[in-house]
Amino acid sequence: MVVAGRGVTRWGFCVLVVAGLLGASCFGGSDSTQPTSLPETTLSSITSALPSTTAPPQTTPAPTTTPPITAPAVTAATVQSAAPPTTATTLPPPLLDNIAVATGAYHACSLHTDGTVSCWGRNYLGQLGNGSNEEPLEVVKVIGIRDAIAIDSYWDHTCAVHETGRVSCWGENDFGQLGNGTRSASNRPVTVDGIDDAIEIAIGGSFSCALHTDGTVSCWGVGRLGTLGNGTIGQENFASTPVKVASISDAIAITAGASHACALRENGSILCWGSNRTGRLGDGTMVDSSLPVEVKGISDAIAISAAGDYTCALHADRSVSCWGTDVMGNLATDEIILSSIPNRLKDISEVRSMASATSFLCLFKQNSREIVCLGADHYGNLGSRSEKPSVHKLRSDKEIIFLGLHFFQICAVYADTTIYCWGPEYEDKNYVFKDFSTRYIIAPG
Repeated sequence: MVVAGRGVTRWGFCVLVVAGLLGASCFGGSDSTQPTSLPETTLSSITSALPSTTAPPQTTPAPTTTPPITAPAVTAATVQSAAPPTTATTLPPPLLDNIAVATGAYHACSLHTDGTVSCWGRNYLGQLGNGSNEEPLEVVKVIGIRDAIAIDSYWDHTCAVHETGRVSCWGENDFGQLGNGTRSASNRPVTVDGIDDAIEIAIGGSFSCALHTDGTVSCWGVGRLGTLGNGTIGQENFASTPVKVASISDAIAITAGASHACALRENGSILCWGSNRTGRLGDGTMVDSSLPVEVKGISDAIAISAAGDYTCALHADRSVSCWGTDVMGNLATDEIILSSIPNRLKDISEVRSMASATSFLCLFKQNSREIVCLGADHYGNLGSRSEKPSVHKLRSDKEIIFLGLHFFQICAVYADTTIYCWGPEYEDKNYVFKDFSTRYIIAPG
């Protein structure tokens, strides 16, 4: 997933990836048939499944009377309804003037209009970038970043692209994913070696990739499953400084999952590399590849998004194809199965942008207040806690300009520059909403 900020690619449009990142409309990171109409769920009701916080009550405004959209039908999926809403509140200052958000496993970071970055959540590996490993009771500013144009996170590290084209990273560094030539974690940003022309960043599990102005791609960090894309593979393979991905010279967007990465090319085709044990490379095999392989049957993609063990492409006709683990239940089975070639999502059209998490995919269709998410809701982020692939229709009464997703949390940036995050506190899993954060967990809308 990729989180794009003030920067725009040389092709004049923003592309969502990863974790985060809604391409065609710059929502994260990237319009007709009438399928079955489903009962809507307001975003303010999503936190109903979560324990009450200690925050003072705050009444969330009622949704507007905007006509409901129709959600796509997904074979073998069931529609889940949400429980009554719970009390929540917003994050306090300085979390204003936001334009993008990146979500990690136990932390999140926000990009501000002035190019600074703020973070909150767990900090045992320096994920907050504030020069400390202590877990603060407030949102903190990342040290020394004043000109960021894009940010992205995945597990326990975050990277930012600067206006100058250089890249800074902070947090975990066990495989060199900070790119500064060491394997030591850093609680403040360090400069990635040898990059001065980056325009986009994509963070995967223990590795990072950058898109350069000339259409080439570099990666660094863990490479044992081929995630570096340079032809090397092996249990001890890693690079603590960037290496060029082979055979790519015309990329316009990149995305990364847990252990694979993909690049969208100018001609609408897609190249992927890394782990392929679920078919997430889309080349018709389930064989890992340390060199980029072409995704079968796609020549008209305009945005890409990867997370976990799958990848999706937004086509020029506004339909969506996905491959790898079938988290959406799109392959007509009650069991999650695998596909090594792209499959069009059934009854999906008029999609403007998309964002992916490990177990679900979210699509913006008619407007930026309406979201359809497909997949399992293991942690209650979508209001159901369903273990089976389901259709989840969400609505906000305010315009959403950016959406960041991860395992345990969803963060949305609104047109008024406020940011809202929601997700489970229970089972002690979501540390973004533990300690100080439980006071600020909010229900969008």
